[in-house]
Amino acid sequence: MNTTTPAEVQGWIDHARANDYWLVLMYHQIDYGPGEYSTTPENFDTEMQYLHGTGVAVLTMQQALQEIRPYFQQYTVDAAVSHGLGSVTPVTQTLDYLQQASVDLAPAAGCHISSIKDNGVSMTLSDPYLIDQVRVDHQVEVSFAPSEPVLSSGPRTAGRPGPSCRTPTRSAC
Repeated sequence: MNTTTPAEVQGWIDHARANDYWLVLMYHQIDYGPGEYSTTPENFDTEMQYLHGTGVAVLTMQQALQEIRPYFQQYTVDAAVSHGLGSVTPVTQTLDYLQQASVDLAPAAGCHISSIKDNGVSMTLSDPYLIDQVRVDHQVEVSFAPSEPVLSSGPRTAGRPGPSCRTPTRSAC
């Protein structure tokens, strides 16, 4: 018969709680049999009542694996610019669970950041755009727009804006 006592199991539980450890308790047989891995129903009840009284989370093996699985995965953050007028870097980054992602935004001359969407959700404008504690893949879409026109007393410029966002200037009357 198993010689492990309820007091020993309680000590293991207390030690795991005090040190923030996971404790795996495995019971093979709960009966009065003479087997090496048998535990009496009374000892099992005592151990389970103590465990319940501590408030410690009790998980199945499947639940425990689901809880730790994200720590062993990597996530991708892809960033893109819609409608041109600037760039983002990096375009792609691979991160471990709970790492921070940073996307630098570079509007073309005369442009400004007009929107940032992360997985389709509008976000607060910021440069760099930061994602704290990455837990899922992200698709970041950035839009840039021309800034307000600049009036100057210089020569009149005709035509459309070139590769920058600068709006043609007007000469003073």
